[in-house]
Amino acid sequence: MADDEEPANKKMKKSQVENIRFDDLPTEILLKIFGSLKINDLLRCGQVSNRIRSMAHHEILWQKVNLQNWDRISAGLIQFILESGCKYLSIGTSTVVGQLITTQTFQLKHLDAWAVKPVKTLEVILSSCNLLEKLSLHYVHLSNSMISSIKQNGRSLKQLNLTRCSIYPYDSTNQNHFFQHFIDKCDVLTELNLEEVYCTNDSIDYLVNNLTVNIRKLNLRGINIKDHDLKILVTRCNMLTELNLHYTKVSNESVNHILEYLQSTLEKLYIRRRIGDLDLVKLFELKSMKKLKLLDLIGPDQSEINILKKKLPNIEIVNSNIHK
Repeated sequence: MADDEEPANKKMKKSQVENIRFDDLPTEILLKIFGSLKINDLLRCGQVSNRIRSMAHHEILWQKVNLQNWDRISAGLIQFILESGCKYLSIGTSTVVGQLITTQTFQLKHLDAWAVKPVKTLEVILSSCNLLEKLSLHYVHLSNSMISSIKQNGRSLKQLNLTRCSIYPYDSTNQNHFFQHFIDKCDVLTELNLEEVYCTNDSIDYLVNNLTVNIRKLNLRGINIKDHDLKILVTRCNMLTELNLHYTKVSNESVNHILEYLQSTLEKLYIRRRIGDLDLVKLFELKSMKKLKLLDLIGPDQSEINILKKKLPNIEIVNSNIHK
């Protein structure tokens, strides 16, 4: 037999492999291939054949979808994604073209949205969810419909992020009663982020008196919370592991409240030292907090930070003197 002559059985196997069509590949292989494709490419696959279309539309491929870098998105695409059983959707700084219309309940568990336009799109998405576990809204004008939807998901909502959100249209009465619309319904909430959210004294009073005691991580950066508010809060919510008080008006008195009520739980504390309100020496007392791992400060200069590092050797001291 000549060296370049292949055995008959090898020729047959080679011929069989060459005759296999993409359509004929096993489902698990197709899903693995499709799982590495971008959304636009995945949608194009739906035009190849009926089987490839059914594979490209398989719900396992649409469980987690990230649309954060899309400037313009068709309402039809969002509707398709949600109706395909999407559970984790991230969408941001995007303009949605067309109208989202739905008559069914979506299966979303996590929704992360940044300043989506028009607001109506978010209203429709939220109103069609009742099993959200994590809701993260950034720079969003909260309409009455959205606030009602937060309440609607209260029984399942564990993480709520409203960073720099605001009520729209602005109404002083609604602002005063902002948290009354939903906070007491979110009784399984463990993480709440209210960074730079404008809150009136009345709304803060309601928050500290009604926030679930299940809360573990709380961000109040930029909130006009005072010492007496914080005392009410930590007395009730004494299982906190993280507390952000950057750019608030708390003082030495609040450190006393933290020492008394969060002694056995707090692991991370973010606080602002203002001369005349919060003394450097007062922070030395945090040494008694055995679980405290991180102290993130705004205010002290580097020399004061160095002193703190010596006084609190078991705590990581971070200098966050970032002027905004």
